[in-house]
Amino acid sequence: MRRIRGGLGLSIAIMLVSSFMGNFTQTQLSTALPQVVTDFHITVTVGQWLTSIFMLVLGVMVPMTAFLTRRFTTRQIVLVSMLVFTAGSFMAWWAPSFLLVMAGRILQAAGTSIIFPAMQIVIFSEVPMERRGLLMGFVGLVLSAAPAIGPTLGGWQTDAFGWRSIFLSLAVIGIVLFLAAWIFLGDYGDVGDSRIDVASVILSTLGFSGVLYGFTNIEAYHLASPMVWGPGIVGVISLAWFIHRQFHLEVPLLNLRVFRNRTLTVGTIATSMNFFAFSAFTVLLPIYLQSWRGISATASGLIQLPGALANAGIGLAAGALYNRLGARFLGVTGSLSMVIGSAMLIPISLSTPIWYIVLSQFIRMAGIGQVMSSLTMWSLNSLPHEDLSDGTAIINTLRQCMGAVGGPVVVVLMETVQQAKHHAGLPLSTSGAIGTSWAIVFSTVCYLIMLLISVIWVHGDRAGRAAVAQR
Repeated sequence: MRRIRGGLGLSIAIMLVSSFMGNFTQTQLSTALPQVVTDFHITVTVGQWLTSIFMLVLGVMVPMTAFLTRRFTTRQIVLVSMLVFTAGSFMAWWAPSFLLVMAGRILQAAGTSIIFPAMQIVIFSEVPMERRGLLMGFVGLVLSAAPAIGPTLGGWQTDAFGWRSIFLSLAVIGIVLFLAAWIFLGDYGDVGDSRIDVASVILSTLGFSGVLYGFTNIEAYHLASPMVWGPGIVGVISLAWFIHRQFHLEVPLLNLRVFRNRTLTVGTIATSMNFFAFSAFTVLLPIYLQSWRGISATASGLIQLPGALANAGIGLAAGALYNRLGARFLGVTGSLSMVIGSAMLIPISLSTPIWYIVLSQFIRMAGIGQVMSSLTMWSLNSLPHEDLSDGTAIINTLRQCMGAVGGPVVVVLMETVQQAKHHAGLPLSTSGAIGTSWAIVFSTVCYLIMLLISVIWVHGDRAGRAAVAQR
């Protein structure tokens, strides 16, 4: 492998900060969504697309990680990514219409989608296994700081300067990161003459976007409407065709054969369920706090801050303790914490004390900090070196797509219940709180499934260590 300019530590640091910006961008806008909805006179279902489209684009782009990391150097990937991210931030800041804001979000997501998977490949290829736990824990700490800082800073910026200031600040940071990468970033990877299968890209794009679009139309149209089942059918057929095609290509866009590795399969399913429920809460809580409780965007972000800090701190500790405790212990205890924290919010109402919401969030987010880094390491440690690119692409693709679906699904559920209760004579805010409660029930079930997966199928990391030893 050839290296240019910076050392391994400095290069990982640049990619880590760039990845942080991707996570930061996802959550920073969450507390501003109510004001965006008001300014553009759109529904909550339409407004939440600013969150969902980001994760959807990640889901569409990440499958190309394996191709891009084989075809281009790390330096080339990061520099182009930062340019696209910065252009999208400027577009969303300037945009006079909601559709142009959406276009800016698409560019932001496309710009940051490949950096984190590329960084994972560098870590699992270059860093000795005995140092990966602590390093991945630190990565988890930095990336978990995004949900801690994002909603709080986004809420403060929205109240003080308006939601557009969020995108302007991101554009400036994007310029700084581009310059840092240009000067210091090293190159990692074996560059070859890899070719991309255009048909696979088209099929994956149609598949993921079709399924999501169908889900989000349930609220605006009835279930039997062609606007619901039409895109859904196109999406399902495209995904089935995409999967079939990958097994018949000599060089697939996404090597699905790595799913023969049971450890990777279990870890991917578990972390995907977490992303689904996590994205649901990312959308639900700001709407509940600001729209139904009348709390400011700044206060809404501060309420979520302790939980996000718990996520960051526990994530660092989990990374350091991974080799001692193993994936099973961290997965089971973390999933149990997520179930408890989520279930505590099921009886939520307009009179629920704020301290109780903070406590439940703290418990749930602490569990997420335990689970995410440990199960990701457990999954990727089980792969031989030649499968790292495909395994990284798959695990990131599926969990991002589940995250993209999570927000629309729970918003549709929340608004369906809210409208039914409001038509029955209840005040709008009370109806909204009841709808939020039902959406939280749905999210809690996802965490229960994750707990069962951890109890039944996560059995330490011996297989992972054996695979690594063979590299």
